[in-house]
Amino acid sequence: HLCAAAALPQAVARACGERPGQRVGVYSRQPLPALPQALQQPMPDNAARVAHELFAVLRRFDDEGVDSIWVEQPPPVAEWDGVRDRLQRAATR
Repeated sequence: HLCAAAALPQAVARACGERPGQRVGVYSRQPLPALPQALQQPMPDNAARVAHELFAVLRRFDDEGVDSIWVEQPPPVAEWDGVRDRLQRAATR
């Protein structure tokens, strides 16, 4: 799920509370409140670094067996266009 930064904390908390035992992967630039069922990975502020590590982070979440993945939507500036495109494609699958 690709989510606006402002809505991400509530969306993740809601996703964690939907089903007991559900695990959620979170990749965001902002720190979120600690939730025992959320596996959080900090997202760098640098678009090039995110582009470099994005699929490794998604694979890690998959390897950890998360039920859903929540990613903070990148800023709407040109340097983030490639990352945003990859995330939008991944979120529509």
